[in-house]
Amino acid sequence: MTNPFTGATFTGNQVSTSLYSATSLALLKLIPTGDPLTGEFNFPTITKQDDTQYVARVDQHIGENLTASASYLWDRYSNPDIAIAGIS
Repeated sequence: MTNPFTGATFTGNQVSTSLYSATSLALLKLIPTGDPLTGEFNFPTITKQDDTQYVARVDQHIGENLTASASYLWDRYSNPDIAIAGIS
């Protein structure tokens, strides 16, 4: 890696922190560091599920050979995914 300002190579292929902008350093404080071994970070979530169902059925026998029937199904499923900062 080379320094774009001087053309010299960075020692140990690492950019000197003196070249970081103050804004980027302030933003880095808000970003989680992740797992020390893998560097991975999983955003924890809380899952709130709501599955409400109603079923109705009506049968009517009209004589020996005639039957009328009706059924109704109502289903509401809600599964919002909400990320919560600071919960692991």
